[in-house]
Amino acid sequence: MTATEFNSLRSLIDARTRYRPEGRVREALFVFPDDGEAHNHDQWRDHLVDDLCVAGVAGNHYSFVLGEDAALTGALIGEYIERRRQAPETDDRAADPSSEGIDRSRDRGNEMEHD
Repeated sequence: MTATEFNSLRSLIDARTRYRPEGRVREALFVFPDDGEAHNHDQWRDHLVDDLCVAGVAGNHYSFVLGEDAALTGALIGEYIERRRQAPETDDRAADPSSEGIDRSRDRGNEMEHD
């Protein structure tokens, strides 16, 4: 790992650690590497109204974002965005935490787990 790559990784980790949404988010996708060190997605539950989609990808904290495994990470994010774009949107769901979330029955396999 070069000094530039290390600084990029350090910046990404710092951004993840510092970021806290101002309000509650209706749902989010949490992508983490399968190196066993990133199971901190429970910390985000207080910031969510509905679902937290959790997807594990091959790699470590560096490779799943900037390295050889980044393509899979990008593909998962792209699939998530496309599903969100195709899902019917209603303004009242964002305001009403008790309302139903998006139908996740179309998700393939166990790639994304919904809590």
